[in-house]
Amino acid sequence: HSNSIEFSLNNKRYKFEADIPEELKNVLDKLKKST
Repeated sequence: HSNSIEFSLNNKRYKFEADIPEELKNVLDKLKKST
């Protein structure tokens, strides 16, 4: 039981961390276009 909870938490964290570079790219693209 605790293992599946830990797995789901790690899975969410992994997805969250994987989304960060995408967000950073979008922000950098906007900054480049605005300058």
